[in-house]
Amino acid sequence: MYIQQIMNHDKFSNAGKEFRNQQARDFSARDQSLARLRDVQIMCEKGVAAFYSAAELGRPDVYVERPTEQRLKIAYGLRPGPTQDAIVKGPVATVAVMPDGTTFLASDLSWTDPAERCFTVKTSVMPAGEWEGAFSDWLVDFLTKSERLYLVLRD
Repeated sequence: MYIQQIMNHDKFSNAGKEFRNQQARDFSARDQSLARLRDVQIMCEKGVAAFYSAAELGRPDVYVERPTEQRLKIAYGLRPGPTQDAIVKGPVATVAVMPDGTTFLASDLSWTDPAERCFTVKTSVMPAGEWEGAFSDWLVDFLTKSERLYLVLRD
């Protein structure tokens, strides 16, 4: 009986130590991802400005915001819709850091009536290593597809 109690104590003690060690790894990964999110925000702001300047589409109505420390939002503003009185809400994308440091990308490319917003979200995990190239490709794709879908809507 006494040996069984010691073995149970060791099991719980080991599990507690492993949990503490995992938490330390998660906090470290989260802190690194949050620092990377600051870099992503700067890249987004510069990327949006460069895209719209080169495309000669005028002043962009694409906003890069940081609503929380763990989240970055890229959103289109309101634009004229397919009919004279219609207004549409544009695509939105979010980059979010999870508590374990995993970074997710989520986007909805639809142009819809603001009152009838129905999300069709695509998600992916942001690569941990060489993220700059992968993320810049993703941002170019997001901006290009969003503008193409708007042109289709307006025609």
